[in-house]
Amino acid sequence: MNGIIAPAPALDRRPEMTTANGAPPERQILFGRHDLLLLDPARTDFESACASDSAAAVQWIAAGRPVIARRPGLARGGESVHCGFPLPPDRGKRRVCLAAPTSSIVRRFRLPGLRECVPHLAQPRRGQAAGLLESCREEGLVPEVFGSLAWQHLTGLGYLRESSDIDLRFKVKDNRGLERVAAVLRRCGTLCHSLFDVEIELWNGLSFSWREFTAGSGDMMVKTIHDVCLVQKEAVREWISGDRRASPAI
Repeated sequence: MNGIIAPAPALDRRPEMTTANGAPPERQILFGRHDLLLLDPARTDFESACASDSAAAVQWIAAGRPVIARRPGLARGGESVHCGFPLPPDRGKRRVCLAAPTSSIVRRFRLPGLRECVPHLAQPRRGQAAGLLESCREEGLVPEVFGSLAWQHLTGLGYLRESSDIDLRFKVKDNRGLERVAAVLRRCGTLCHSLFDVEIELWNGLSFSWREFTAGSGDMMVKTIHDVCLVQKEAVREWISGDRRASPAI
């Protein structure tokens, strides 16, 4: 394997698409990983793989709860979007997947911030999260939350368990931002492996796991809203620097 497996190198720009009715690309809604969507509770025209998923989706959306965009993003030539939600552990922890018409989207919004979600945590995790937030504040970083903690915050349902990781996302706009995130995560030490499961999303939509990046293997997974690719870590270091001769300090 040599460098990044296609189609990852081409993901520094949005793909060109047209809708089923020929609408130009600029009129489409483009979605990113972890985009949260609030759907019209009066709609029931959602596509699911089975009747139980359809029933669960209609009930969930009627309750005013959000769904999250998922791979591969747009469906039906841009007229629908793939999305879903996880049921809480006491309801089977099943992931419900659906395709929702883009016309049913009432609102699109970002993941909640860690500061908003800290009150859901018990000690000592609350104190550990507060420590991370202080380090982030010093570097001008705002970590977002997904996974169990986010769903508990968004729905009020019981998702968190004592063994639950705290899933965080850092979005970075350039190499300087990436180096600031890396500096904060290094200061966290073992907490970034035992408590915080961090995903870093680059400026072009490519995302990777900090745990996997700092592990001993030479390869790791890189995700986008469209694909999952296996890449060589050294190729990623070179590629994100914009200079094949140098690597950013991560």
